[in-house]
Amino acid sequence: MPVRVRHDQAALARAVRAVTPAPGLVSWGVDPRRNRVRVALDARADDPATAALARRLRGLGDVVSVVTAARQHQQGTVRGGDKWVPGSEGACSVGFSAVGSDGSRHFLTAGHCTNDANQAAYGYDGSRVGTSNTGGTHSVNAREGDFGLVDVDQPGWTLSPDVNTYGGSDVVVTGYAQPVTGMSICRSGQTSGWRCGTVTAVNQSVDYGNVVVDGLFITNACSQGGDSGGSYVSGDKAVGIHSGGGNACGQSNPNTDAQPVGEALAKWNLTLSTGGTQPGKVTVASPGDQTGTVGQAASLTLRASGGTAPYTWSATGLPSGLRIDASTGVVSGTPSTAGTSSVTVTARDKNGTTGTASFGWTIRTTGGTTPTIVNPGSQTAYVGTPVTLPIQASNAVRYQATGLPTGLRIDAATGVVSGTPSQWGIFTSTVTVTGSGGATASARFTWNVWFR
Repeated sequence: MPVRVRHDQAALARAVRAVTPAPGLVSWGVDPRRNRVRVALDARADDPATAALARRLRGLGDVVSVVTAARQHQQGTVRGGDKWVPGSEGACSVGFSAVGSDGSRHFLTAGHCTNDANQAAYGYDGSRVGTSNTGGTHSVNAREGDFGLVDVDQPGWTLSPDVNTYGGSDVVVTGYAQPVTGMSICRSGQTSGWRCGTVTAVNQSVDYGNVVVDGLFITNACSQGGDSGGSYVSGDKAVGIHSGGGNACGQSNPNTDAQPVGEALAKWNLTLSTGGTQPGKVTVASPGDQTGTVGQAASLTLRASGGTAPYTWSATGLPSGLRIDASTGVVSGTPSTAGTSSVTVTARDKNGTTGTASFGWTIRTTGGTTPTIVNPGSQTAYVGTPVTLPIQASNAVRYQATGLPTGLRIDAATGVVSGTPSQWGIFTSTVTVTGSGGATASARFTWNVWFR
């Protein structure tokens, strides 16, 4: 039996067209049984656009029924290099998925993307993935570093150990590694995709104009705006989080700055989400041989990965006056006795699995000569052409260098830099000389390596 309705199809179609996008819009469509358009809004939405949409729809009369409903989710995956958006700001990129000691779910990204406390975070599909900088204590963008944390608190999202290669198979992260000069790396970000190169310098300070950040590493893999927070990997190891860069993709001599991922994991006692065959194994990254001076404060932060956090730390053979913090893995104190010690550090996870690393620690006496060094200034070299550069210094007993162009090395006894460059680019080198009493002096300069 026919039933007369109040709203014809044209009126219902006009009402459907009146529905415009808003962050709190859940669903909408014609409800033929009730002869009206049903619009569902997120009950938790409190943004102005959603409120304005609700007022406008209710002003259309009973042709529209505005109801509240829980936000619906497609199954989303948190993956390194993918897009995420802090609130209504410009997009950034995901670094790496990580888990807290209490089982909480997160992803790491750049600190300058997470400056605002308790900000809504949206995933690559525009739906909410979580909350950025919860409590205002999970973002660092200062001398300490450039890294931040997003809590993945929405049930429709899962963590993944994968990094997006934008065209190839995803890289499945199995752990993390410290960056070293000459390391091959690839970078993933939502603007420029998958870009590869090498680490050209480590432990660098970068002045961004509004902030100076210490402890970054530099690469020649290009980047563009919106790649901030994205992943740096070497093979299947997580290495860093994208911070900034100079010349962009398509320009000559690109360079990018990145935050070592291990520092961010240690800051908030996180375990990297990993795949492969790692479960159960605890690995302690060797810090290399250490030096110090009697009466001068020392500090060394140790890193562990794998197993199940948190870790409990212990050490044997530490120089007199030094101790290790059992909860953080930081060795600190003031050496009181000269000599060389053989140190072994152990990290034990919550399940009792352990990992160790051994290294030497030499403590020198006070006094001795104070070295000086002459900065050689900017250098020009060519790929395939041998280079010899004597470093001029006085009262030096040892020479060290970081950030040299690929193919060059420094003689620890004479201070002569020599070799044949094998890669073009701009490299920032630091040469450090050590005096007989352990005092040091450094010079920092650049190399411009070209093709002939």
